[in-house]
Formats: sequence, structure tokens, C-alpha cells
Amino acid sequence: RLQEYFKKNYTREELQAEVVLDGEISPEEITEEAVEEMERLAPFGAGNPPPIFKLTVEGPPLDYSLKGNSSSHLFFWIETGAGRVECAAFSFGEHIEDILSHPGRLTLAVRPHIHRWGVTRRVRLGVVDILLEE
Repeated sequence: RLQEYFKKNYTREELQAEVVLDGEISPEEITEEAVEEMERLAPFGAGNPPPIFKLTVEGPPLDYSLKGNSSSHLFFWIETGAGRVECAAFSFGEHIEDILSHPGRLTLAVRPHIHRWGVTRRVRLGVVDILLEE
């Protein structure tokens, strides 16, 4: 019932949370060393949220894949100071056509972190929001 109330009384835009950025970062500044330095600010939680940065990249992603139920999660790759870096955009799968066909810059709100899987570790950007610019 609560969801019905919000759908009836509010627009989608009114229900979206505002993203507060901690700074701006260029693709060249995203290195494993820089992300490790950021992770020293941990532990992250309610009183100490992980930093979110504005990142602008030219053109569409280098490659992408859709994962999860109904292909709802978008994973794409961009070129950075750490080489090709994976961007994980959960619940952004429905926007893939807009992102791929967009000729201008992509402005991303990202949370850089070191993704660890077994013995592998690599830089990953958690995507909080995407803005398609001209």
C-alpha cells in the first residue's frame, strides 16, 4: 500500500534522492594506488559514507554487459589511469540504449573501490548516477 500511495502522490523525479558529490576526478587520476588511498578512510557507514566523485568521460563505454534478473544491472568499461576499469551500475540496465546511442559526454557519479574476488583484485567504479551531456 505504501508504494501505491507514493506512486499516486509523487512523481518519479520527486522520489529520487539528490546525489551529493565529494569532488571531481579525471579518468587519469583513477589508479589502484589512488583508490587504495581512498579506502584508508574506511570503515564506511552511516556516519562515514564512502566518497562519491563526479567523473566525465568522452563518448560511449568501451564495452558493456547486462547481468541479473531481467538484465537490470549494467556493467561497462572505460579507459582510466588504471587501464580499462569496470563500472558497475546496478538497476541501470534499462538505460543501455540511451547510453550507447548518446554521442556526447557521460558524466558519472562514482564510488571507486578495489573489487576483490578470490585472489583477484582490481579497481571498480560503483555508479551512483549517470548524466548524458551534449
